Amino acid sequence: MNTDAKSKQNGARKELEWVVNAIGPETTRDLSQVESRKLAALVVESVRRKLEQEQTRSAALKQALENIQSQVESAIELSDGPPVGQSKEPVSLYSQGSERRPLRRLESLSRQVEKWQKRRERWPDAFAREARLLQTLAETGEGRRIVAAKMLAGHLGLNHGCGSIVRTFVQLERSGWIELIAAKSETIGAVNHYLLRLTDRGVMVCKTVLELNPAPSQLTELLSRHQTPSRVLLVLQTADLLREAGYTVDLFPNRIALSGNSEERTFVPDLVASWRGSALLVLVAGKVGAEGEVQRRRWRGYYDAAGGEFHVVTPSPKREQRVKGDVWDWAHLNSLRPELWMTNISDVRGQGLRGNEIWTREQVYPRSLAV
Repeated sequence: MNTDAKSKQNGARKELEWVVNAIGPETTRDLSQVESRKLAALVVESVRRKLEQEQTRSAALKQALENIQSQVESAIELSDGPPVGQSKEPVSLYSQGSERRPLRRLESLSRQVEKWQKRRERWPDAFAREARLLQTLAETGEGRRIVAAKMLAGHLGLNHGCGSIVRTFVQLERSGWIELIAAKSETIGAVNHYLLRLTDRGVMVCKTVLELNPAPSQLTELLSRHQTPSRVLLVLQTADLLREAGYTVDLFPNRIALSGNSEERTFVPDLVASWRGSALLVLVAGKVGAEGEVQRRRWRGYYDAAGGEFHVVTPSPKREQRVKGDVWDWAHLNSLRPELWMTNISDVRGQGLRGNEIWTREQVYPRSLAV
């Protein structure tokens, strides 16, 4: 056995002893003389004994204990090494996407499960709301607090702005199971919004306690595409507007390979909106975005990808006029005449317009002639 592998085994061994002392302080034996597999059994037994002291347990919490036991048994292989005569690939001390050691995470999760069980007995209604919110986020991957609140309220027969719903979000954020991110809206008269997602710990709770495999986080994917919370919010508000008008919306469109004179090899629209068999490549234009030469290349990529047909959504009339002028200047410099269709969220949402009724076709000519 090489030095690195031996060092890892010794580290895992020390962590086992630490977990036994933390969970089962009544143990008085010299742990250095106990085999690693027996130490693992002590960990499981200590957790089981503590859970059995509680009078009321749900089936989900019992299953959580079994899941913890399974994870401990798989992690212990690192401490003992493979059985004699067998060869196994070394098990990493680190789980994928996390810098925490697995046994320490399991011990923390055990405390969380026990704490949540006590909360269930003292405040069963609050516990049920929290479990339902975690289930909603795990099943949908929803990225906006307001939408998740309405989903939760619909399940419980409550108003989404009532104190019970608000406290549910506050409690899960305090527990470290969800993350709330403020996002400023660019639409007229709008208040700030909150985006949300499950944290790594929240994902672990969903898997271990609720036995759910959470869907990918909508917020995480949108942030990778649009960089800032405010721009993510604007894209989601644009999707709301398009759905309200009857469109089917793809929030995560694929890259489009380009040909022709474009300097870019691919183009990714912000959204793809489908209506009666036709698909529109939609660009969302807010205050934050590409500028200068980068924006000019993006307009050219959009022109080639969409065949010269632009569908641009802005948050307000003022921003719509600014973007229209930018397109005019770009088109004039490149001797192009794209077919420009525009709309803005502030003026159009809630008006009951359907399909093409939300768009206004703009004439493309040099900015100096704009009214």
